[in-house]
Amino acid sequence: MQVNLLPVKKLSIIENKLFQVLSILLILILGTGIFYMITGKQLQQTEDLMTAFEYRLNEYSKAVPGIEELENKIELLHEEVELIHKLEDNYPWPDMLIELAYETPEKIQLTEMSFYDNQIILKGISQDYESISSFLEGLENSSKFKKLNLDTSRLKREEEFLTFYLESLPGKEPK
Repeated sequence: MQVNLLPVKKLSIIENKLFQVLSILLILILGTGIFYMITGKQLQQTEDLMTAFEYRLNEYSKAVPGIEELENKIELLHEEVELIHKLEDNYPWPDMLIELAYETPEKIQLTEMSFYDNQIILKGISQDYESISSFLEGLENSSKFKKLNLDTSRLKREEEFLTFYLESLPGKEPK
């Protein structure tokens, strides 16, 4: 059995204070729990975002070397295209090849073609001297060739064909 020797008024004040302290303590405990619950969800969301970011970063890291390699290849291709344009502008080789195709008689076959600086050297075979003469005449009349030189010292008959060497400069000077 308990005996309370305090007056009733004092007892109710103590009970009120105790109730207030317990209420505040309960509120603090509940608040802390809610805080950790909300913070935990936010922390989980942040971890999920970081995982997704790390995955994307890893994927981009894998792709970046490929992109750099492609950019290097593109740069090399641009340089090659620029070089081709310079060559097209400076040397009339394509025009000369078209003219060669047009002026080469049926009895002549070109077997080798070399380009050195601003000179073209042709080696071919012919069935007869007349075809070589006709070929030279056609090239001399063309504006694409100048300074034709048939190397007669290397003109020789091999079996049923004549082998010849021809040197020429393009008809128009490089720019």
